[in-house]
Amino acid sequence: MKLISLEFTDVACSTQVCQRTWFAENLMSFVVYKTRENADQSIKALEASSAAPNGGH
Repeated sequence: MKLISLEFTDVACSTQVCQRTWFAENLMSFVVYKTRENADQSIKALEASSAAPNGGH
């Protein structure tokens, strides 16, 4: 099994349509990955701020 590369030269697709489809799928995967990463960071920051003491109130 070949790992996916971000270079079109390594893509088995020979047609422009296939290349565009491959690129779009990988771009969507990257966007989902970054969105989840940012959500995880936001959740951690929220948990850290809610765990901090609020001055005794």
